[in-house]
Amino acid sequence: MTFEGLANNRISLICSALFLLLSASSCSKLLANDEPLSDAVVFVGVTVLTMEDGEVLEDQTLVTQNGRISVIGARDSVAIPEGANMIEGRSRVLMPGLVDAHIHLRHAETDDLLEYVKAGITCAREMNGRPFLLEWRERIDAGELVGPCLKVAAPTMGNFSSPREGFPTPQSQAEGAEAVRQFHRQGYDWVKVYTFLPRDAFVGVVNEASALGIPIGGHVPIEVGLADFLSAEIHSTEHMTEYVSSSLTDEATVLDKVDFRSIFGAGDVDWEKMDSQVRSTVKARIWSVPTLVWFDRNLPAPLAADAWADTNLREQGARNRREIVRRLHEAGALLAVGTDSDAGDDLAASAIHDELNALHEAGIKTEDVLEMATTGGAKLLGLIDEIGSVSTGKRADLLLLSCDPRDDLACLRQPDMVVVRGRHVVE
Repeated sequence: MTFEGLANNRISLICSALFLLLSASSCSKLLANDEPLSDAVVFVGVTVLTMEDGEVLEDQTLVTQNGRISVIGARDSVAIPEGANMIEGRSRVLMPGLVDAHIHLRHAETDDLLEYVKAGITCAREMNGRPFLLEWRERIDAGELVGPCLKVAAPTMGNFSSPREGFPTPQSQAEGAEAVRQFHRQGYDWVKVYTFLPRDAFVGVVNEASALGIPIGGHVPIEVGLADFLSAEIHSTEHMTEYVSSSLTDEATVLDKVDFRSIFGAGDVDWEKMDSQVRSTVKARIWSVPTLVWFDRNLPAPLAADAWADTNLREQGARNRREIVRRLHEAGALLAVGTDSDAGDDLAASAIHDELNALHEAGIKTEDVLEMATTGGAKLLGLIDEIGSVSTGKRADLLLLSCDPRDDLACLRQPDMVVVRGRHVVE
């Protein structure tokens, strides 16, 4: 599975405070953290999707101060801070920002960060980090860069690209443990394992990461296998490819030796075996990040090109992937939304909206899809006390929408406003 690579300038405010107050123009602008109109922003008359147990609050006034939500209450019951920026919210919906739990920024420029914010993404997990991304993470947190908050996974262990960039694959238990210690000292938030990490090194990585309290995510190494992977102290599995490859029928397995179709979920699946794996996933409480759209848009290795010219195979793969996600969801598995988007590559930040639609196509209700993209991602990233829902004390990472995404997820594609930490405003 070698599809890892496959698979500020700031905009100044040119509109007046009155323009922001009325929120009625199509002028595109960004209110940067070091040039706020006020420390307080007030949304008046909004419908609030709290994303807490399905709670919806009608005709609310919500106040953000110093980057956090300070008050939520009935429209006329809330005291308005002096000098606050007033946003008319009548007939509009306010909800938490989105979380993309699987992105890649290795080839990004700082301008690309703004594209994630424009897409409504206010926090993200980088899944193959580099040292400069640690700097970006700190600059974003300090308000020096405009972008989603970042959790940065260390350079991937067990793929082909990392060694070429000076991050060799550990081969032994001792080397795996030492790699984790180095990444921990450097400040990475996660470690990521990949398909070709040797079993001994995997054991060293898991043991040391557990001892240091660093979460592990990634692919199932071939030498480990899905069963042992699910029984280890793993926090997330990406893409679901191993679910298919270990559940194909005998005939499909033989074919797969030729065209690698299992990577993309095409082929006849033994659904009883798949359901057993789903149950194991639920029992292990491991998060799954499916990245459906990445597979919809990409092809596997060149050896498979002829097979993937077959439209029926492509459609079968899409159906199988969605069915696996549906079964995981129905069984109560932990699911978060990720795109595998690669800034500077073909899959843009806005792919999150296609991913949400794909999850809905899998038979998941819009309310549950929204939960995966907000509270789900926040829990996976260990940030649920900070983000993921709309409640007092949490960070003011918010989307203001002209329609209700519970009725139509397409509503999220063009938010009226994106607020990041109460100070970055995109309209």
